[in-house]
Amino acid sequence: MDSNEISSETVQFPAGTTIIQEGDDDRKLYVLLEGKCVVYKHGVEITSFSEEGTIFGEMCMILNVSRTATVKAAIDVKVHVLKIDLNTMLVKYPEMTKKILQRLARRVATETETIFTHLATVDLDELGL
Repeated sequence: MDSNEISSETVQFPAGTTIIQEGDDDRKLYVLLEGKCVVYKHGVEITSFSEEGTIFGEMCMILNVSRTATVKAAIDVKVHVLKIDLNTMLVKYPEMTKKILQRLARRVATETETIFTHLATVDLDELGL
């Protein structure tokens, strides 16, 4: 596929199906149309989402890395799947790209707050630090 080409399709996944497998090297982007997904990192559930229009699978496209998490269908799921590279995404879908970047920034802000909240409760003297 030429880097400027886009392929897309709507796919249904039955409950329990793995949609994205951590470590895989595909570059697909997903938009949730209906259902609920659960996200796992190293086999541990870290979050879930069910809001229509939620975009997922964006990390590997943006960073050009392997999948960073596993996503499974918690219930029957319907998604729109796009195979697209970052440069094409920026040019052809600037509003979607903006939404993805805002979502990632919110996620980084939330995780940073969580980390520092946990650190504030740790007794560093008790740890010998």
